[in-house]
Amino acid sequence: MTVAETEASPMAPLGGRFARARRVGASLHLLLAVLIAAAVFVQVYLIGGYIFGAGVGALEAHASLGWVTHTAEMALVIAAVLAWLPRTDMLLSVALVVIGTGQVVLAGSVEWLGALHPLFALIVLGISAALAHRGARRRGRRIVPGRRS
Repeated sequence: MTVAETEASPMAPLGGRFARARRVGASLHLLLAVLIAAAVFVQVYLIGGYIFGAGVGALEAHASLGWVTHTAEMALVIAAVLAWLPRTDMLLSVALVVIGTGQVVLAGSVEWLGALHPLFALIVLGISAALAHRGARRRGRRIVPGRRS
C-alpha cells in the first residue's frame, strides 16, 4: 500500500456516503414531486365533491390533504439540497414552497383574492410535474462515476 492510498482511504467512505445521500435525496425528491402532483388531482376531486354536495367531510379532507401537501413541498426543498440538484431544480423547488405557502394563505381569503387559491393549485401542479419530469430524465440517464456526459 502506498502513502497516497493510505492517505486517500479515510476519505473513500465519506465519498461513498455523500454519493449515497445524494442518490437517496434525488430519489426522495422525485417521489415527492410525483406525490405533490398527484395530490393536486385528489384536492380538485375533494373540493369538487364538497361543491356538489358530498358534505363537510370532503372539505375537511381537502384541508387536511392541503397541509400534508404543503409539508411535502417543504420536504422537497430539503431533498433537493440533500441531493444537491442542479440550480434549476433547486429554484423550482423553492418556488414550489413559496407558491404553496401563498396558496395556504389564500385559502382563508374571500372573493377575488380567495379565487387565486385554485389558480395557484395549477401552478403547483405545473412546477411539481416539471420537477418530476426532470428527475425521471436524470434517473433514466445514470451518470457513470468518472465519466463525463
